Amino acid sequence: MNHLLRAMGFWVWGLIAIAISAALVSLSFRMIAIYRSQASPTPTTYSGSEYHAPNELNELNSAPPATVGRISSKTSPLISQEIAAAQKAMRASQWSEALQNLDAAEAKSPLTPYDKRTIYEFKGLSYVRLNNLQAAQAAYETALATKAYELEELVKAFRLLFQLAATNQQTAKAIEYGKQASDAGSANDNDLLIMSQLYYQQKDCKNSSVWGDKA
Repeated sequence: MNHLLRAMGFWVWGLIAIAISAALVSLSFRMIAIYRSQASPTPTTYSGSEYHAPNELNELNSAPPATVGRISSKTSPLISQEIAAAQKAMRASQWSEALQNLDAAEAKSPLTPYDKRTIYEFKGLSYVRLNNLQAAQAAYETALATKAYELEELVKAFRLLFQLAATNQQTAKAIEYGKQASDAGSANDNDLLIMSQLYYQQKDCKNSSVWGDKA
């Protein structure tokens, strides 16, 4: 009788283990699906009263060329000619030509922090449109390092870098930018699930659960 009860116990625990494994696999696939969707351009959509805003990376990918390349009012006249030429090239979807003009602007001296921010933001956008996301991330990180951002502008910058780092599979950087985006209040439910998945990839189940609960 004891052997029978023991066998039944193993059978029950086996079923429980299978159920837990299936739940984890289902959650993992859901997170991966959301993670991949963040890297694909999608338009703004409405579902009843719920509003789903496109993420910053998708906005850069899907924005019409005629609307891209905004020059800061604090950019100095020293690079106005090169920046104007880059902006013209960007609006014509000539991204490689835009980068050449931006390189010419970068060669000027002395550059202000706002000059460098404008140059590297334009470079970042051009690299995104050329699907060179590694270079795009480096450009936006350089722009952020200029410290020429207002507080409300940092919100968008952190979320953009979070999405770029996650797409580039730079887990540690993505987590750091994700924390900053979350602290600034710009992370949505999908971003929080991606954070959970990033921690899971680092075998940090505790933080993975914390961010999953936030989502």
